[in-house]
Parts: sequence; structure tokens; C-alpha cells
Amino acid sequence: MCQIKNSTEENNNPGRDHQKAGSKKALHHGDKASRPSTKIYDSVDIDKNSQIELKHRPKRMINTSTKNRHNKDYSQPLSDKTSSLSHTISKTNQDVTVKSIKECIPTELWEKDYSLSLYYLAFDLALVGLSIVAVIGFSNNFPAYNWITFPVYWFYQGLNFTALWVIAHECGHEGFSPSSTLNATVGYVLHSFLLCPYFSWQISHAKHHRRTNHLSDGESWVPPTTHPESIKVKFCKTYLGTTLRFLTILFFGFWLYLITNFTGAKKNAGESHFDANSKLFTDKQNSKVRASNFGLLSMFCLLGLAAYEYGISNVIIVYLIPQMICNMYLVMITYQQHTHSDVPHFDDDEWTWQRGALSTIDRSMGSWVDQKLHHIVDSHVVHH
Repeated sequence: MCQIKNSTEENNNPGRDHQKAGSKKALHHGDKASRPSTKIYDSVDIDKNSQIELKHRPKRMINTSTKNRHNKDYSQPLSDKTSSLSHTISKTNQDVTVKSIKECIPTELWEKDYSLSLYYLAFDLALVGLSIVAVIGFSNNFPAYNWITFPVYWFYQGLNFTALWVIAHECGHEGFSPSSTLNATVGYVLHSFLLCPYFSWQISHAKHHRRTNHLSDGESWVPPTTHPESIKVKFCKTYLGTTLRFLTILFFGFWLYLITNFTGAKKNAGESHFDANSKLFTDKQNSKVRASNFGLLSMFCLLGLAAYEYGISNVIIVYLIPQMICNMYLVMITYQQHTHSDVPHFDDDEWTWQRGALSTIDRSMGSWVDQKLHHIVDSHVVHH
């Protein structure tokens, strides 16, 4: 048993070790992660399966996500109608620290295994290849059933592509292996294959982890601060506005984020992940941005050659639609992990690293999909 004890240590600028442990758990272990984001207590016991035993009543949090905004009084606790997701640690908390949480993670989860990580990589790549062979063979031999063959293939291959994206994500956190060179190589190739600028995304994603749930500096699904009575907000809450926004985000959300930093930090609105001179990057990172762009250009060239050789319709059916579905999954997963009416976001006066990292959500797409996607969906809190 590992008990989180009172500690006077404060750590609001942790390194990336906590991310590596979360990544290792998500990639290498099938058990579900605990959900410390929903309720944080003065004292908890964590057993070998990382299940939290409640010790004290949680403290009701103040709704800091809209503190002092629009001249309204948000100094009172949230309504009893809110869910447990509204609970968080206090800003001055000294009971739950990065150190105390890390001490409760089993030692073996900090170990990176070349063979196990490469096995998962080979397995997912094999599924992608076999799925392509299967859909081509079945389509050629039973063309009358293409109306069902293609949708089934798109659904399954979309999951396979997402699984590969997740492995590249772990590479971006240096959680795939002990070798930074291997991590960079695998991540770069996989993300380039999936039309994601690896190093550019890695840089902005690191900022997301450093400033999670910060109202002005956050890098993923930062809630808008538009006045709730504005015409824009009122329209977005109509059936038509909700539908249009949903479809826009679903089909174009990931590309909008890459091109315009859509849903990212407001101070970086309009900044592109493809622009080496963007405010998103430092001068020292310019070469990495250009390398990421080269990876995507190389993949577009390969797709052009494939379209010339096999026909553009085949490229669309076999690759582009599953890739688009992969982007859809990424948007839906990350949206749900960072968005809920009860989940707090913080301004400068209230934000701490611990509060932001613990105010995220574990979701589930069902046990089979959760396992197939290396538990990126249902172990998000421990990942942060």
C-alpha cells in the first residue's frame, strides 16, 4: 500500500517524468488507470491495482473558471447539482504533490521495455497491412458487397491508424523506449504517415501539458471567454449552431488546430504549426518545424504516386478516409477528456500545475476499443 502523506514540498514546475510514467502505463498495461481528477482527498490509499480508497470528504471547489467574469459573483461553492468532476485540490494544497503522486506509482511502471514497445508497434503495423490486403481482396472478389465492406474497413482501419498515432504520441513523450533517437525516428515516421507534423505537434503538445486547463495559456480545448449573452454564443447553443459546430470540428477540427491553433491558447490564435517563424516555436525549434513539414510533403508525394499507379479513388478508399476517421477520433477523444461543464479551468490567480493536470477526465470507448488504442482514452489523468 502506498499512502499519500502531508508534505511541505511544492512543485509547480515538474519535469516530464510523470508523463513518461503515464505513457508507460497506457502503452504497456491493460488495467484501467485511477481517476484522481474527479476527487482529490487529504489522504488516500492506493493499492497495487491503483484503485483509490477514499479517506476524507472532498473539499468543494470554487468555480474559478469564470471568476470575476461578466461582473457576476462566483465566490460561492458550486451547486450540489454539479458532479464530482467539479472537485479539485486547493491552490495552497501541500498534501497532494507531484512527489507524493510519483511515489505511489509502482517502480516497474517507470521501466521502458524495447521489446514490448516494438511488439506493439509491429502488431499495429501488421493489422494495418492485413486490413488493406483483406479489403482489396474482398472487394475484388465480392464487389456486390462493397456497400458494407468499405464502411467496416473504414471503421476498423480508422482505429488501427489511431493506435499508431497513439504510439507516436508516446514517442513524443519519450515513453516508447529509453532511446531518444528511436523515439524520434518512430514518432516522426508514424506521424508523417498519418499527415501530422511530428516535431511541431510535439512542441505545442508539451506546452499543453505544462499549462493544462489554463484559461489563457492552455493548448487544447481552451474554453471561450465570450460573453454568454453575445449573439455568437446564443447561436452556437441553437440546434443549428450546435450541429454546424459539431460537424466543423469533427471533419476539420484537427486541421484547423494545426493551421490556425484553433481551440489553443487565445494569445496564439491564428498561429500555424507549419510556420517555422510562428510564435508557437523558438528560433532553435525552427529546424524541427521544417523537418516536420518535409515529412508531410514526402507523404503527399507518396500518395500522389499511389494515385497515379492505382487510381485516386483507391487511395481515397484505402488511405484517406481511414486517415480522416483517425483525425475524428483524436478530436472526439481529446475534446471529451478536457471538456465538461463541471471541470474547472483556471486563470493566473488560481492556476497551479497540479490543479490543471488533475482537472482532466478519463473516458471510455468500451473495453475493446480502449485496449486497442493502448488505453489513451481511459488513462488520461494518470498520463497528465
